[in-house]
Amino acid sequence: MGALVGVTMGDWLFGALAIVALMLATASFFLPTRMRVNSEGVEVIYPLSRRTLGWNAIGFVAWSPRGVWLATGPSRRAIARGVQLDLYALSTDDSLRLRGIVAQHTPAEAWR
Repeated sequence: MGALVGVTMGDWLFGALAIVALMLATASFFLPTRMRVNSEGVEVIYPLSRRTLGWNAIGFVAWSPRGVWLATGPSRRAIARGVQLDLYALSTDDSLRLRGIVAQHTPAEAWR
């Protein structure tokens, strides 16, 4: 893709810039992501960033087959700034334990 951009634009610098932009945009898919869940809240550590959300700030919980979205509210902006806990890499026991922790620390009216 970067080579195609470089050829189209006529300069290798644009190609290199396109490769760097693609690597930064897809880093969370190819590099490891860690989750921390404790009594204070949830922290998701991506390769280039970190998102933390305290239990008392959670106002939106949505479960999906892949995991759970935790956010401060149901608006699109709040959900985009929230955290997603991916469950596909966890065992069934760990997944059920995480579900119990989220249920224990979040209000029932936040669940969707």
